[in-house]
Amino acid sequence: MQQYYKGEDVTFTHDGAIALSSTYIPNLPNTGFEPQNGAAFAFALVTVLAVSVIAYPYARKAFFSITR
Repeated sequence: MQQYYKGEDVTFTHDGAIALSSTYIPNLPNTGFEPQNGAAFAFALVTVLAVSVIAYPYARKAFFSITR
């Protein structure tokens, strides 16, 4: 067995064998952020919409100055 991680009280080893399971439980990658709820999503959506409304005149002027 090849030891590839040794923590303070946990040691993980790998012997090269592939473990097969009859059931598969998919999971999301650990990004370091906790799962968000509907309120956080709504706040993010409102924030993005507010920024887009504020920036619209400037983006429109820049677009027309480039295309003309």
